[in-house]
Amino acid sequence: MFAGQKLSPYQRAYAYLLHRGHIDAFNSHMPNRPILEENLAVPTLKLGRAELDRLEARTLAEARGSCRHCGNCTRACPEGISVADMLRCHAYLHNYHEPDVARALWQTVGKDRAQLCTNGGACRAACPESIDLAAVIAELRVELE
Repeated sequence: MFAGQKLSPYQRAYAYLLHRGHIDAFNSHMPNRPILEENLAVPTLKLGRAELDRLEARTLAEARGSCRHCGNCTRACPEGISVADMLRCHAYLHNYHEPDVARALWQTVGKDRAQLCTNGGACRAACPESIDLAAVIAELRVELE
């Protein structure tokens, strides 16, 4: 509970960004009205210092091992695969639960490029979170083809 409300993981991340992330706004995926309303509730939260400290600790713990969108993986790929695009497909499929968007993105940026992945590991070695990106690409091949 934060500010007397049970927050979703996304709301916690948005609240952290707005209250401690030194930003004034964020652009969120809002495909329907319930998610829009959930997101709009975040800026109005009144959080005390103890709640902010708890929120920060939990958000950072939840983000551990997540993509930082640094682009190191894509730059490291010897096959020139846009690994970041593969991660976007994965996010639409697994995080946002929008398989149609994932499939459309896969058809335009992923399907042909993903076939080039040799599972060499350069992308994982370049990833500051050590995400097994070749496994993500292999999983997408099975799920989206």
